[in-house]
Amino acid sequence: MKHDIAPPELIEYYHSKEAFIERMKIFDPKHTVGDDVIVVGQCPSGWGKNTYRENEKALQYTIERVPKYRPRDTYQRMSAWMHAAQQYTWDWQNVIPHIIHAPTDMKYVMKNLLTARIKPYKDKKIITLGNFAANVLTDLGFTNFLPVPHPSGLNRKLNDFEEHLNTIRSIRDYLRA
Repeated sequence: MKHDIAPPELIEYYHSKEAFIERMKIFDPKHTVGDDVIVVGQCPSGWGKNTYRENEKALQYTIERVPKYRPRDTYQRMSAWMHAAQQYTWDWQNVIPHIIHAPTDMKYVMKNLLTARIKPYKDKKIITLGNFAANVLTDLGFTNFLPVPHPSGLNRKLNDFEEHLNTIRSIRDYLRA
């Protein structure tokens, strides 16, 4: 699989809160970005082909070609879990935000940018999606986070509805603690 990589001048932008806020204006205009909870995922799954293209403004390119999320998309499932856990505001950061369908390999993680992005949440609440995101945060020295199963449609664990309920309960309990 060919991986679509952001141009170098946009890599820092994709590690910023502003990038998530801009995307939410498109994908989920009703979402409010909060400062108390951050969800840490793996990488973008793609919002259409060639999301990153050199010599074009990436956000404008994304806006013009973005499809609506499908019910099994990671964001939609995570959003449903968060709402079921009565958490309506959160921030989001992928550990490899600059490569679509990135391989799960630490060599693609921009450790300095990611650490700076997540550090403000160190004494707050951090939820990681899947083992790779949890391993990255552990490698960066973060210890206070809740790992949950990756909510993509490819995760077979989530074929069991009880797994969804257990995940919602663990998110709710972690956020209330």
